[in-house]
Amino acid sequence: MRLFIEVVWLLLLVACQATGASDPRVGPPRALLDAWQAGFRSRDLDAMLACYEPTNDTVLSHSTGVVVRGWDRIRDDYRAAFKEVEFLAVAFDPTVLGQHGETAWINGRLRMITRQISDGAESVLEIGTSFVMRWQSGSWRIVLEQSTPLEGVPRIRPRKPGENLSPPTQQPASAPSGART
Repeated sequence: MRLFIEVVWLLLLVACQATGASDPRVGPPRALLDAWQAGFRSRDLDAMLACYEPTNDTVLSHSTGVVVRGWDRIRDDYRAAFKEVEFLAVAFDPTVLGQHGETAWINGRLRMITRQISDGAESVLEIGTSFVMRWQSGSWRIVLEQSTPLEGVPRIRPRKPGENLSPPTQQPASAPSGART
């Protein structure tokens, strides 16, 4: 029996090492979301779109209810947005992270300070956003970005003078169990 237990422990040790941190698929694809945020801030369409899987199945679902399907249409949608809006600050605070094989997901609170190019009006956008990512050709790619309004939080409001992004003081009442507060 002791030999059996030692063999099981050895197999578990080997299995854990085989799926360890040297595998870039293990753990949240945070670098991808950092690149996505940097693309927003700099209005660099190419850098931002490099984060998405370039297929007709990739989906962007806005917090307004508009659904955009396909990489080309997502590119057109963001191109139009970048002509109208500057993204002065972008912060994504993840609350739920998960992974199963070559699929990962992150859900959290997305906050942006924006400026309308036409009139200079500044606003704060605050929404819940989920990303589903797939491991493809050696890197993570977004296959679904879905945003929704947060319960009890205005989706968009005027920016107060001097206001900057700071971590949210509390999660909305509808935050999933296990979310950090």
